[in-house]
Amino acid sequence: MDWLLHWYRESSPKQNTMSLLTTYLKNQNKELTFNFLRLLSFLQNQTKKSYTRSFDDQVYYMIRFPLSDFTRYIGADHKSHYQRKKVLQIFKDLEAFQAFKLQTFSLEDFDDFEFCSSIIIPYLKVQKKGRLSTVNLAIAKELYEYKYPFQINQYFLIWKTIYQFQLKSQIISVTAKNSLKKEFYIQEFLKRFNVSNKKQTQLKEMIIEAIYQQINNQFIQPQFKIIQKDGSIRKINKLQTQDIAQIKVIYFYENVDYKSLFQ
Repeated sequence: MDWLLHWYRESSPKQNTMSLLTTYLKNQNKELTFNFLRLLSFLQNQTKKSYTRSFDDQVYYMIRFPLSDFTRYIGADHKSHYQRKKVLQIFKDLEAFQAFKLQTFSLEDFDDFEFCSSIIIPYLKVQKKGRLSTVNLAIAKELYEYKYPFQINQYFLIWKTIYQFQLKSQIISVTAKNSLKKEFYIQEFLKRFNVSNKKQTQLKEMIIEAIYQQINNQFIQPQFKIIQKDGSIRKINKLQTQDIAQIKVIYFYENVDYKSLFQ
């Protein structure tokens, strides 16, 4: 079943979406990881051709683009000095990912040993000429072409408040799991925020909005199984704000149509 699911995910096109292909990169800094995924999404949606450079068996894509293009892509104002500084900080922080490596090795016996280690982003430069800043970077082919089947739209690429960031990064984490069954511990998530009742209501509305974005993307099915605070289990077809207060865990399922592959 796992191989068939993997085949489906690579073969099945999602309509009206903008790909954000996630990996299981582990980092304690959620904002850093989230910004890395935004950059990866931006790079994979560029129409301008890049070229490759090889170091022995390792291939890197060499990519060049105006900083303002990425700024607009993530919903920031490229004319704002403050927002440009924040975007520049994103690239400065991405230096941390230069420590991540692709490693492969084989060991047939002690006389036949091979090992290879490659940095995923070996080169990153932001250069300003006049009023125009340009980004040049090299990224490992394996990461640039990574086909993890998680597709989302522009909604998830942009966040204006810390609440939006926390929610969108949580939904990304939940739905990026390899299993068809996704689980979201709603009350655990809401406990992170010591806010007014009005703000709690807004957070609940944001949760529903984020989940329905994934339904509109045809990524998850429009049916849910919920475990309520009292331990009872229900199946529902619609989420409402008043439901969130009573839901302990919500389960939703990846939308997979295997039959479409054989038509």
